[in-house]
Amino acid sequence: KGEIDRNSPLENYLPELEGTDLGTRLLQDVLAHRAGLTSWIPFYLEALEDSTAFSPSKTTEHSLQVSNECFMRPSWKDSIWDRIVTAPLDPVGKHRYSDLGYYAIQRIVERKTGKSLDQFVDDILYRRAGWSSFSFNPLQKNDVREIAPTENDTLFRKGRIHGTVHDPGAAMLGGVCGHAGLFANAYDLARLMHMLRMGGSYGGIDWFEPETVVEWTKRVDEDPEFRKASGFDRPANEPDSGPTCNEASASSFGHSGFTGTLAWADPDEDVLFVFLSNRTFPDASNRTLIEWDVRTKIQHEAYQSLGVRSRFNEIRP
Repeated sequence: KGEIDRNSPLENYLPELEGTDLGTRLLQDVLAHRAGLTSWIPFYLEALEDSTAFSPSKTTEHSLQVSNECFMRPSWKDSIWDRIVTAPLDPVGKHRYSDLGYYAIQRIVERKTGKSLDQFVDDILYRRAGWSSFSFNPLQKNDVREIAPTENDTLFRKGRIHGTVHDPGAAMLGGVCGHAGLFANAYDLARLMHMLRMGGSYGGIDWFEPETVVEWTKRVDEDPEFRKASGFDRPANEPDSGPTCNEASASSFGHSGFTGTLAWADPDEDVLFVFLSNRTFPDASNRTLIEWDVRTKIQHEAYQSLGVRSRFNEIRP
């Protein structure tokens, strides 16, 4: 609807950021992970130092659910935001993946719409499109047996993370955050990526203008070394690198996930690829999926089965 200009600073939408370094950073740079924000802040470690922050059961004081057996004082949500706002920033321009800017993006969406992020996306897209598996806090409507566990957390939540968000920061916000917390099955995720691949059209409805999809999924910088789009990733310019196999076209886009996921749309080759796993189980130190490059290798086999050749085949020295 044109209500948000990606070339505007965050303080234009969040007045509480006026006079802060974070407030001067452009929304576009935040979306593309080049705003100079630190990668992440272990908020939970700071909270664990507060003996009154958590409770194993829900109480009047500890009403915010972090996991099945962990509840937190809601006041910690304000502490998290304060830490993000006051965190030191590096100069703009260099790519560094950071979750922190997406806490701000969530606030912008909620201010603009007057709804919580989970309610907003459900109202405007997921429920209307019939994609019923998309959900923040899925245990509110799904059986836990339909959901894969993601980690045995012995440090923070003291138990198995099963049906609640894996990311500690998102968990401390109650499971709804701009960078983590969204659950879905492979079928609905494929439908979402198909809609984007078709320029915003799905089921006879134009959910987005084609120009909007192009603008948000194209690279934000002409520098060949910088591949990020606005919230999306793009293929690398060098073979055997980046988030995709060599067969994915240069126009393709998508995103990978920390817990072992990948969703990718390729308009040129008419290909959708969705891979879901619980890489972080039994704990996040399990790097087999990454070290074996499983996602990219399976994507390669899918493209090969369709007769698609490497996009680098025509490149000559």
